[in-house]
Parts: sequence; C-alpha cells; structure tokens
Amino acid sequence: MEKQIIIVPARANSKGCINKHLRCNINGQTLLDVCFNKLREIRDIDVYFLTDSVKMANYVTDKYSFVNVPYIRPYSTDDEEISTVIMEFIKRTEYRG
Repeated sequence: MEKQIIIVPARANSKGCINKHLRCNINGQTLLDVCFNKLREIRDIDVYFLTDSVKMANYVTDKYSFVNVPYIRPYSTDDEEISTVIMEFIKRTEYRG
C-alpha cells in the first residue's frame, strides 16, 4: 500500500483576517491547533504544512513534531490556485510517495 500524505496549505494574509490561523479562538485553540490535533489521530500518513508565514511555520514546528514544514513559500495571493501550491511542493521536495 502506498503511503498517504496530507498537505495543509495556510496563507498568512487574507482579505478578511490577517494571520487568522493563529488568531481565531475555538474552545481555547487556534485553527491550526484544531486541524493538527485531529490529524494527530490518523496513523500512517505524512503531514506537510505549506505556508508563506515564518510565524505560522515556527508555531507548527514548535507544537507538532509529526508535521513536516519543508520550506517557507513565497508570498501568496488570494487568486492562487491550490494546484500551484501542490505542484510547487512536488517540485521543491521531489516528493515521490
């Protein structure tokens, strides 16, 4: 069976709320906490966090040792397609599964 991966993309800037992934509070947790605490329950996967924010990358690296943060992306825009993010990941990491 091939290993499965989960890619979690998160941009720092958005039109509505800058750094919303760290600012929102859901029962005392940030959006990143909610996401990665759920992913922690899944076995036999590789989790990759792709972000253009050093602050978010450091937060995830410090709290979630099972999450890979392979690089800091260049600044992203609102109109960027998710396929661009995934193709960049494959190219930069030479991910082969």
